Amino acid sequence: MELRLAREAWPTIVSQSPVRYGREVPPKVRSVVAIGSGCALPVARFASVLAEDHFLCNANTVTPYEVVNSPAIPDIAFLFSAKGEHRHVLSCYETLQLRGVHTVLVTIKSASPLLDLASRHLDNTTVICASKQFRMGGFIPVESTLVLMCLAAKIFGIKEIDIEPLFDTATADHDRLVNSCRWNKDICTYYVVTSRWGSPAAFDFETRMTEAGFSVASVTDAWNFEHGRYLPLFGQQGRMAVIMSVQGEHSEGERIARVCRGAFPCCLISAPQPEIPGAIYCVIRSMLLVGDFCELQGVDPAVPQIPSAGNMLYEGTDSA
Repeated sequence: MELRLAREAWPTIVSQSPVRYGREVPPKVRSVVAIGSGCALPVARFASVLAEDHFLCNANTVTPYEVVNSPAIPDIAFLFSAKGEHRHVLSCYETLQLRGVHTVLVTIKSASPLLDLASRHLDNTTVICASKQFRMGGFIPVESTLVLMCLAAKIFGIKEIDIEPLFDTATADHDRLVNSCRWNKDICTYYVVTSRWGSPAAFDFETRMTEAGFSVASVTDAWNFEHGRYLPLFGQQGRMAVIMSVQGEHSEGERIARVCRGAFPCCLISAPQPEIPGAIYCVIRSMLLVGDFCELQGVDPAVPQIPSAGNMLYEGTDSA
């Protein structure tokens, strides 16, 4: 359901002009952190890769916890939060401001506790938010994740024409894959092998599979996979490799699939586009793939069975 609604909203997602105010993003920086948790973590990874290419500097993908508990002071921080409400995001932003870090807030809602805080620090904060209303989604959102990705892409100058056809292309390619394969219901462990620009989708796949309560997926790059990460796949049942890459980065993933053909199940996702559009394409493919795997097992990734202790952990409502 969420994927269908996101596909309907896709033209609006890609055509919107982000609302931007506060301090200007500097043209040159030496160090960047991109911050997110849950389904915003893949977006943060996407922003890290964008920032590395744009600023030609080191960029790390981190969670709010890592920011608060690290003494590091980057030149600039990109903080992603769809709703701008969670206490971890608020604490992270306050920590960055106490350290004097120029923070770029990327959010969907135009009014939130996060933006209330930002209104007091606009001399050291850039706010970028959606110009239109979008659905926040369920426990593991689809539409809001894609909105954040497109906002991140537009920070660095991507044009609407480059990403508008991606949803239809990704869906058609996914359908062809499904028609040529039969998923094994016994598969319960996934090893995601990724290229650099495929890594946001790898993060997305790991997040969705884990937070749906369906499976734990491990993520590594192609070269590190070749250093022994393949061993659990050989001679074991119930395990699959998912390989993700974009145009210009396919060679290592294709080599792994070719060498290991027949040794273990392998799902190869190769974006026909390079870099930014390729990364977004792969994220859409990740969403479609997780939806299929969960449907096969009778799991709804949008409404996983969350125990009361899980709600207490997320909401911080325990009395201790």
